[in-house]
Amino acid sequence: MKTTDTPGVVLKPEAPGTYTLLTGEAQRPLQHPARLGYAGRLDTPRLFLTPKEDNYDPLQCTFEVDAENNKVRFVGTEKSHESADVITGSLTPSDAIEQFKLNTGHRWGVAQLIELVKRMRPYFASQEQQVALITSLRNWSIGVNKLFEEASNQDGNARRAVTVKVEGSAPAPFKLHLPIYKGYPKETFEVEFGVDAESSAGVKLYLDSPQLLDLLLDKKEEYIKQEVEYFTGFGCSVIYVS
Repeated sequence: MKTTDTPGVVLKPEAPGTYTLLTGEAQRPLQHPARLGYAGRLDTPRLFLTPKEDNYDPLQCTFEVDAENNKVRFVGTEKSHESADVITGSLTPSDAIEQFKLNTGHRWGVAQLIELVKRMRPYFASQEQQVALITSLRNWSIGVNKLFEEASNQDGNARRAVTVKVEGSAPAPFKLHLPIYKGYPKETFEVEFGVDAESSAGVKLYLDSPQLLDLLLDKKEEYIKQEVEYFTGFGCSVIYVS
């Protein structure tokens, strides 16, 4: 018998009758839509769900809140799907906060700090405030250098007295106007200078802002509350992760 690449079909009817052999491509099995997964700022789950609320059964959905890590997560299955969608939102400090290195203890040389202030012009309420801060830093640096020059030939006690004086005469505070969390409105807060006059590399400044610490906490609570209220109104379970 001659062999071919075409497979043979053998029918073995178990009862008399007429049989029809159908050929062609079989219909592919129905595939359910793939599970969706997105991550973005804190309100991403709400923005995802709002236009398609009718597609979800609230009793089959969960909204998880991890306040300690500034995260929320929506887990829900569309009525026509079998797999659950997972949409995550988070609060992240803005890039500007990180560039100023606020409340980190990072030491800045005066020249470095002046360059930073020049570069970060958009985060000041006005150009006048930015220019005033640059002038203040330059004048402060000149005064400090003069004090140390005068004390260079004096005894240790005199030099120590100058160090204490310098550390107690930080430049005046200034205000910033910038988003504290990525994707959220700008806030205005005051920034204070700290002075490290005992650094081996010369006098250094660092930036602290108690007002910013309060704002970060208050706004986090406010923004998370907004999301919880929405999902509570939607009717799904709200779970707090500890």
